[in-house]
Amino acid sequence: MTKSFAEIPHDPGPWLTGSLARFRAAPHRYPADLANRHGGLARFRILHRNLLAVSDPRLIDEILCRRPDLYVRGRQYRNMQQAIGRGLLSTMGPGWKERRTLLNPLFRADRLRRVVQTSEAATGELLERWEAKRRAGEPVPGVADARWLSITVMARTLFTRDLAEPEILRLSDLIQQGTALIRQKNMSLWNPPAWVPTARNRQLAGIRGFVDHLLVRELERPRTGSTADEDNLLAGIVALRDPQSGAPLPREAVLDELRTLFTAGFETTSAALAWTLWRLARHPDVAARWQAEIDQLPTDQPLTPDHLKRLPYTDQVIHETLRLHPPVYNMARVAQADDELAGYQVPRGTIAMISIYGLHRSPALWSDPLEFRPGRFAENPSGGNRLIPFGAGPHLCIGMAFALFELKTALTCLGRRFRLVLADDREIPERAEISLSPACEIPLLLEPR
Repeated sequence: MTKSFAEIPHDPGPWLTGSLARFRAAPHRYPADLANRHGGLARFRILHRNLLAVSDPRLIDEILCRRPDLYVRGRQYRNMQQAIGRGLLSTMGPGWKERRTLLNPLFRADRLRRVVQTSEAATGELLERWEAKRRAGEPVPGVADARWLSITVMARTLFTRDLAEPEILRLSDLIQQGTALIRQKNMSLWNPPAWVPTARNRQLAGIRGFVDHLLVRELERPRTGSTADEDNLLAGIVALRDPQSGAPLPREAVLDELRTLFTAGFETTSAALAWTLWRLARHPDVAARWQAEIDQLPTDQPLTPDHLKRLPYTDQVIHETLRLHPPVYNMARVAQADDELAGYQVPRGTIAMISIYGLHRSPALWSDPLEFRPGRFAENPSGGNRLIPFGAGPHLCIGMAFALFELKTALTCLGRRFRLVLADDREIPERAEISLSPACEIPLLLEPR
């Protein structure tokens, strides 16, 4: 017999605001702890909205994979449109499916070689900076340098040519500010539309204006006709044609996808790299085994995807880092009709908060879930449905392979040159904005190998 929604274990919170304050204080930990405390499913309320905290992999599979048309993206993703437009990350429905199908060929496996080459070149430049710091006896800033590397690789993958260094730094800062503003909108009691000239809306408009200035400049730059100039994602997106009409993507749609790639690809990859550097510096036994593995690769030739596929322990290190520090820590889906989950009624309009953070740290699914143990993935390299840092189902991140190969390339290049040592062995707090990032800098000391 189906149980009522009211019978789902819950956290009542204060009568007026519900769990608003707790969720605001820790949007990654609160749903995770609540769901895991009640077997993977619990309910809570924020003002008048009913939400489910979900960390049970079977229920997550139901929502994300089996019934994605019933549970769709909601308000949080519409807010994101104010910063990045109506790209793949912020839309749903038939238009999304058509766009995803159109863009899929741009992320095929044969483009991974370009990602690896670009990542290796940019990491080489970072290594020269690190060497100068090492000679001076100074620590390097792990978070800031991970951001620089990630946005540089993204810019070169999109445009082939470099952006100027001041533009790179400015863009990095503005994207970080923009993600913080979007989170504020998601948490705000008053959320006026974009045309209302609030301070927050004006800030978001300014950030989008700067990003659009760079994107439009690159879009309108004369092409040289060279192979290198045409072998980038911008050229690939511009060359796309509607399969029915043969028409190119409208200009605004091209800008939407470029904004999305810049924001989503850069922010999440930089966070993942920073967390991995911290974990490797904090666990010298893991780092020693990882470096022994990458030492088996040839050093007299450029890295290729085939080289990187021969690094299973590096994969385990990355997976374990993404398990403990998933850049995307929650996914919200709104029930479009009445439904049933785990034997409970779920009314239309209920927000299912998929807690990736909770799934990845669930004591019911992982032994010693808070321990950093890459070897746990030796027998099950993918982690199955317990590990979903890039989402699952039709909305699985389109750039997943690109991000993983960028991470593996950067780590391989850095690990060949240096051993990482923490200048300060304190715990690093988490900052839960649009992505889960280190809340403070990670100073790293370098020892030559």
